[in-house]
Amino acid sequence: MRLPEFPPYARRRDDRRSSARSANQQAKRSVATVLVGLIDKMIVGTVTLYPPGADGNEAWRRDAVDLRYLAIHQRFIGQGLSAAVLDEVRRRAVAADAPAICLHIRRGAAGLSRLYQRHGFVRDQRGDIDLRPVIFLEGYVLELNQ
Repeated sequence: MRLPEFPPYARRRDDRRSSARSANQQAKRSVATVLVGLIDKMIVGTVTLYPPGADGNEAWRRDAVDLRYLAIHQRFIGQGLSAAVLDEVRRRAVAADAPAICLHIRRGAAGLSRLYQRHGFVRDQRGDIDLRPVIFLEGYVLELNQ
């Protein structure tokens, strides 16, 4: 889900661009899992998961899955697809014996914050990434061993 009022910060922009390059794409695919949701052969949602300890995992907890790039096609927002995607993320994290899922949300993205909080994620300042004046990312965690 991309917020049009916020330009992507350089590291994320470069990461997205690098995914199109074969060497970096292969490196990312070797450690991360990209899930793609389809309805009638149309891509309606995606999410990327980095397992605990993997290169590129930005979770502040070494034992946590790092959730990134959750996106739902605009036409399907509000129809429960994010819940289905997050259920699959949780299922995979549990299967990987991870006790938690960590993610970052751009400060000011109140809608995304509410979405994740509805699914049990709580704010964890230990995960904040402060790249001001460009961006401030807030850490959120979902504990799975509760």
